Amino acid sequence: MLQKGLTLGDRPDTERSGLAPVEIKILSAFLLAMSLLLFGGTYTYRTTVEFANSVQWVAHTQDVRATLATLYASLAGAELAQRDYLLTTQHAQLDEYVRLVDVVQQRVAELARVTSDNAAQQRDRAVLESLVDKRLHELAGVLTAYQSYGLPAAREVLRQSRLSSSTEDVRAITERMDSVEARLLAERQGAAARVRRTTLISLLVTLALASAIFIVLFRGVHREMLARRGAEHALRGSEQYNRSIVDSSTARRTAWPF
Repeated sequence: MLQKGLTLGDRPDTERSGLAPVEIKILSAFLLAMSLLLFGGTYTYRTTVEFANSVQWVAHTQDVRATLATLYASLAGAELAQRDYLLTTQHAQLDEYVRLVDVVQQRVAELARVTSDNAAQQRDRAVLESLVDKRLHELAGVLTAYQSYGLPAAREVLRQSRLSSSTEDVRAITERMDSVEARLLAERQGAAARVRRTTLISLLVTLALASAIFIVLFRGVHREMLARRGAEHALRGSEQYNRSIVDSSTARRTAWPF
């Protein structure tokens, strides 16, 4: 029943919309919490992607260093295997030499791919590739001389090749390239650590704020429920009191008709 003097057009906006004040509070807090979670989740996702990229760059730098190390070790191993073959004539050593030469060529091609993002490293890589090709050509010449003219001819070819270049030249430039990658690795690991901390902090802050909003919302709803329960008890007590008065009045009229 409408209160006397209050028309339908005079109802408060909350009544016309069908939402009680407590429902508006709940809805507002819920929307705020969802907005916070959406914003925080988006930011955390962006930092997570950035962290993943940082980790990939760290892995990439480690791949470059591993490729350099394997290239030099394989070239030195090929030279040693060839020397053992010249001294022992064991075909197992020749097979090892051929295998290691193939590994060197694979690592040279791989190095061109993994350093494509760094112009300075590409320049050093070109010099390294030239040195490696020259050294492999000289080793092949030693093997050809041995197979065609014997060990003295192979020794002479090997002596002449050492006057122009050696595996030490390759080691020098691989160490220079590795030092560049080591510096990049330290920088990228530091960047990855910073992004990881930022991601963790943003996640914790988002969860903490969202939890605080939900706790405040729960306490507000709880207080509203207690207030309504108290009002219901008071209303019920008032109704019982009014009913007792009506019953008492009815009883008196029954007992005293006049």
